[in-house]
Amino acid sequence: MLARRPSEPARPRPIIPLLDYQREDIESPARFRWNCWARQTGKSFTKSLRRILRGLHRHRNQVFLSAGERQSRELMEKARQHCQALKVAADFYGHGWFHDMSIRQLEDGVYAGAQPTLSQLEVLSKQGVKAIVNHRPDGEEPGQPASSQLEAEAQRLGMQYVHAPLGGSAPVARSVASTRKALEEFARPLFMFCRSGARSEMAYMHARSGG
Repeated sequence: MLARRPSEPARPRPIIPLLDYQREDIESPARFRWNCWARQTGKSFTKSLRRILRGLHRHRNQVFLSAGERQSRELMEKARQHCQALKVAADFYGHGWFHDMSIRQLEDGVYAGAQPTLSQLEVLSKQGVKAIVNHRPDGEEPGQPASSQLEAEAQRLGMQYVHAPLGGSAPVARSVASTRKALEEFARPLFMFCRSGARSEMAYMHARSGG
């Protein structure tokens, strides 16, 4: 009678496994790479993934350059697919902080987005964010972290923080003035937020226009 082998937990497998030459290119620490590959060998797929991973690792923006508009669109489509795959992988392993983290760049080093949780503040800190501007008044909805909680967590993480509420009875001029001061004095990258990011974008535009 054959002995039964102990069962092992299922292991996730990549949907599209990397070939050896693709993996070597992606994992190379070299700043510049020169590749002589044939056509239809996954150049766009590999290079876009390499840039995204290096951008996440180094907390820096990445620039894609192509010979023409068609190639640029194809490259950005590959990048979009990689970002979706990274989100799926993060969700699989329980990193819920990717949920509802819609972030938009307003200028170099300045971003706006939706309300982060306390744990998401730590993620932003690990991604290099140095300062926080909170445009959301306290008590807008149940379960919303209070500004005092967010400020304490930001200070624990070494980030600058200011509460510049915009909405309800909060004076608009005061919020814009606090936003302008943060743009002038706070370290970059700087992340602004409200419930959805819309009020932060408005405060930013008023601050930059002198309103």
